[in-house]
Amino acid sequence: MEFKESPLYLYSKPDVTLVVGEEQIEVHENVIAVYSGFFKAALNSGFKESHERRIEIHDIELENLTVVLNWLYRVPLTPLFNPDTSTRESFYTLNSPNMVQRLADIHQAFDYFHIKGFELPLTRFIESQFREVGGQDRFVEGLCKNVVTISNNLYKNGYNIDQAYLDILIKAFFSARTCTAKGHMHIKGSCMTELKDALNGLPDPDAKFFKAVFTSMASILVSYARQ
Repeated sequence: MEFKESPLYLYSKPDVTLVVGEEQIEVHENVIAVYSGFFKAALNSGFKESHERRIEIHDIELENLTVVLNWLYRVPLTPLFNPDTSTRESFYTLNSPNMVQRLADIHQAFDYFHIKGFELPLTRFIESQFREVGGQDRFVEGLCKNVVTISNNLYKNGYNIDQAYLDILIKAFFSARTCTAKGHMHIKGSCMTELKDALNGLPDPDAKFFKAVFTSMASILVSYARQ
């Protein structure tokens, strides 16, 4: 479901137009201005935008604006990473080569519109994906690096992944191997090696994230030792 299909959108007639390139999007002031300092200021400034009820947006791509509007209209988080709402998101979406940049662009969009609180539902979504990882014996190459980068950025923004979900992820990494796809799956090597390289490669590591990861590792090693 996209924002134009949500009850908040269908309840009344839109009264504001957002312009992105050649696209014009009709929206509701009472939805976009409640949580966005940018939209609230633009529609109450007394300048051209507030009189014409028309706001031109030059620095945000249409697909990232769509993510913002989905959030403002309380659309479920499923279409967050992919504007194609017919595609169900999965943990392996995080393996996409451009996923880290995609999330960075989305964060930039929320900051641009002065919207707070986006990271909390994102964190819950990622935790739910970590839960689905349990029991996997192989991961696509590059997944560890993306997961580590995305998780580290969440911690840097003041949000914590529940330790129980992180334990599930690290435990899966302990037993899994990474693979590459060339016609069919080829076993490459230990996922823990890729995890170590991903942690070492972080340009700006968050201390709380590292502590959480090593807490999970220590707990798993103690469990293995007892067995």
